[in-house]
Amino acid sequence: MWTSLDKKSYTTLLDEECPVQGFIEELRVKMINFLHNALKDGSHPRENYKEILQLALLYLGGCSQDEFSFRIPGALHQVMVKAIYPLKIVLFTKQLNMPQRELKGTKRVAHSVSLTYVCF
Repeated sequence: MWTSLDKKSYTTLLDEECPVQGFIEELRVKMINFLHNALKDGSHPRENYKEILQLALLYLGGCSQDEFSFRIPGALHQVMVKAIYPLKIVLFTKQLNMPQRELKGTKRVAHSVSLTYVCF
């Protein structure tokens, strides 16, 4: 499945049907600044920490995919994967056939991960 996805065709939070505004827009801008600084700092204990920061930044519309490459999904037993997978799923949602109910739940997780979880 992963190899069949077009990695240059993804959807960000800014591509959603409802425009991002108000409190969510303010939080999005703050998180983009935080993520840029965290990636610039470069003190990530593991590579998957860097990956989640990059994916969150991409999803929030803070960078382009040209700045990094998508990694092949790893083992499911890692805790970090539970945050990484929803971001990847939502980024490639237009290429996946997901029931609307599952997509809605996955988007909620991706919003939570990108707007709050990554700063902890």
